[in-house]
Amino acid sequence: MVDPQLLIDASGVNSGMFAARKSTGINLLSLGLFPSGFRAVNFVAAERTIGSAAMFSDSDNTFIVPSTGVYYIGFSFRYGTGVQASLLANSPGVGIVRTRSGVATTIDSRAFSGIDVTLLKLTISDASINSIYSLQAGDKISFGLVGSSLLDAGILGSSVASFTIYKVSN
Repeated sequence: MVDPQLLIDASGVNSGMFAARKSTGINLLSLGLFPSGFRAVNFVAAERTIGSAAMFSDSDNTFIVPSTGVYYIGFSFRYGTGVQASLLANSPGVGIVRTRSGVATTIDSRAFSGIDVTLLKLTISDASINSIYSLQAGDKISFGLVGSSLLDAGILGSSVASFTIYKVSN
């Protein structure tokens, strides 16, 4: 796989391609239209590593699907250092939400992993989603966390999130 940073100035880049990375100032946004328990990462267009800023809405922190087709979406999130010394309540993890015609639906999610062995409790708080999805022009895609209501805002500040999305077929 080619590093998206190498493609940032490439001519002829697929116009349906977009990637972004956020390594500081992560906040989780909870909007009334999101499915219960989902909180979106506050990505902004300026954090893109490739793609047209026009495909991203800073007002609601969403990627806007430019044309109907099948898209690859990769989303990763590392909470803090990626390992927490306790099991996290509410089974938090990563999620992708699609909003179509004003209706928000979680299209995929993955929980953080954890282990509880006698006195040792650890959560691997680094998770990713990589799959393909059928999307329609105008769909809005949000990237965030599920089951995240009890996460520590201080740890969020040292978290890292990134996503890649590109059209693979009509």
